[in-house]
Amino acid sequence: MKYEVWSHRFAEDIIKANQPLTSLWQEVIEVLADISDDAIIKEFQNPPEFMPHRRRKDDKPAKRPKSKKSLSVALNNLIDDGLSARSWIPQSAIFQADEESDKAWRLDFSKKASETKGEVSGFAVEVAFNHGEAIAWNLMKPSIAAEINHVDVQTDIGVGIGVVITATENLKKAGDFDNAVGTYEKVKRYLNPMFQKLTVPIILVGLEAPESFHVKNHEIVLGKFEPKSRSR
Repeated sequence: MKYEVWSHRFAEDIIKANQPLTSLWQEVIEVLADISDDAIIKEFQNPPEFMPHRRRKDDKPAKRPKSKKSLSVALNNLIDDGLSARSWIPQSAIFQADEESDKAWRLDFSKKASETKGEVSGFAVEVAFNHGEAIAWNLMKPSIAAEINHVDVQTDIGVGIGVVITATENLKKAGDFDNAVGTYEKVKRYLNPMFQKLTVPIILVGLEAPESFHVKNHEIVLGKFEPKSRSR
């Protein structure tokens, strides 16, 4: 799958200069690159019953989320499969305290990098295909998780890197996403006004539309999505 990348607070430069972080970023890239159009269609039309790398608290296989309204659930599942297979921690708690243990205080994924020179670092990942009103919170969660603060942090990734994965405008239209979904282009516009609050480096990833199909009225349509040209 193709994607665009935007770097906040020199995130890409920091990753390139730190081999353990480079290795973690490579895992994210591999997961996205492995998502083919055929895999998306299969996941959208006929997903398996269970998540291959997820267990419930009673150790039974976790049911696989399903939806044929848009590609959002299918893409979430495929990203989940890829990162979980590489031992990323799903739904990792940001804080240790019980009062901050509910879903609101959890990341989609985190992973600690190999320690170098006694320093702890890692990645805090949010996959954000939700409402545009949640953009600020989707940016703040990985920022909180990847910094040292006064609250005991559960994710244990020290001073790290945030990753926010979103849909581009083209994917939003080609994948029949809800009109209210916040896109890569819109999230980028939040980074400058929130610069002083988003204290950690963040990699923003915008997933591109499939190349061989699109979704219309909740059905797969073969052929690349062609945005309507605006009349002048």
